[in-house]
Amino acid sequence: MAQKGSMSAGKWFILYVISGFVDLLQIILDFFAIGIVINRVIDIFLGLGLPIYLHLNGIPMFETKNLMLYISVFIGEEIPLVDALPLWTFEVWRMHKNYITSQLTEAVPALTPTAQAMSGIKNPQQTPPLNKDGVRQPPQRQRVQQIKVNTSQKQQEADIISPDFNQTSEKSSDDDLKEAA
Repeated sequence: MAQKGSMSAGKWFILYVISGFVDLLQIILDFFAIGIVINRVIDIFLGLGLPIYLHLNGIPMFETKNLMLYISVFIGEEIPLVDALPLWTFEVWRMHKNYITSQLTEAVPALTPTAQAMSGIKNPQQTPPLNKDGVRQPPQRQRVQQIKVNTSQKQQEADIISPDFNQTSEKSSDDDLKEAA
């Protein structure tokens, strides 16, 4: 079995040239009666040869996604007037794009926890740490209740502080009025 990644730029170029030539030839042949028969023969040879060639060069053609899309292009090429569209060139382009994407995905290493935190990417399977700076964090439900308790305590402290402030300011304004009179 061929290793994944053995398709060079030259091989892709050859596939683009062949598929483009076949699509152009099929468009020209659609103007002639014999073209209908010849187009079907070309589609059968290219339809069988292209996935085998790609598979032998490391492209996983027989995976469900690739196979279903390839079959849909093959069926599209068998429909009269639709076969005038450059479907073979489109299929080579789509496979090339998927190949490049898979190569880039394999080339990028997995993110370290620090890089993951900096990038903002969250891993839904990762559990939050049980401790922070050596102090064990309470479970999530208790943390919400604790925040509510802390908020209500701060509100009570604010209520205690603000009446004293208001009383002090009222006394000073009363004293100012008595002094003025």
